[in-house]
Amino acid sequence: MELAWRARRAGALGLTGTGSLGLDWGAVIARKDQLVSEWSAGKPESLERKGIAVLRGQARFVGPRELEIAGQRVTPERIVIATGSAPARPSIPGIEHAITSTEQRPVVPRRGHVGSSLSSRSRA
Repeated sequence: MELAWRARRAGALGLTGTGSLGLDWGAVIARKDQLVSEWSAGKPESLERKGIAVLRGQARFVGPRELEIAGQRVTPERIVIATGSAPARPSIPGIEHAITSTEQRPVVPRRGHVGSSLSSRSRA
């Protein structure tokens, strides 16, 4: 978004055609989702081809080198814990005004002229 703001101001430098520059937030989210999907696709299979076992399920350590995963006990040589992620809302004042990364509208802090300009344009 900062680049869009800079491009809009580029007329002062003699550049033309930048005044109608806009931001398609839906396209930004779609691109992000595509990148995450492409990056994640085939990861378990790729690891398994390299001889790395991929075990899914709720896990807990039951000993210094022993795990229980979905009722099965394993003692691997090495352990990688990949928990994944999901948006969370901390218990702080004002959190009701925040959105998460899965929502379809941008968050622009209203600090200074850049934030004010971008936040007012993103409402359109």
